[in-house]
Amino acid sequence: MYLSAEVAEKVDYYFIYGPEPDAIVGAYRELTGEVPLFGRWAYGFWQCKNKYQSQLELQTVASRYRTLHIPVDNIVQDWFWWVTMGEMKWNPNYRTRRG
Repeated sequence: MYLSAEVAEKVDYYFIYGPEPDAIVGAYRELTGEVPLFGRWAYGFWQCKNKYQSQLELQTVASRYRTLHIPVDNIVQDWFWWVTMGEMKWNPNYRTRRG
């Protein structure tokens, strides 16, 4: 087998064989170290629509969950908070808080 990289002079490759997924994860953890668990809040229900077009839309979704008594730990505003993808200019459909 021959492996190469055009962007680096030296690259380390590791092959981890299981055969079971648990053995693969265990070997990867042995190689990289254990990762601490998230806080308890991160293990609840996350609402993510991939994109909300406005702050009002996002707040309406949050309000609806509250009205239905459905607990939500996080609502993710993934993208479209910007005007053009990759441009760090805030979309005016979202207001920002300063102070």
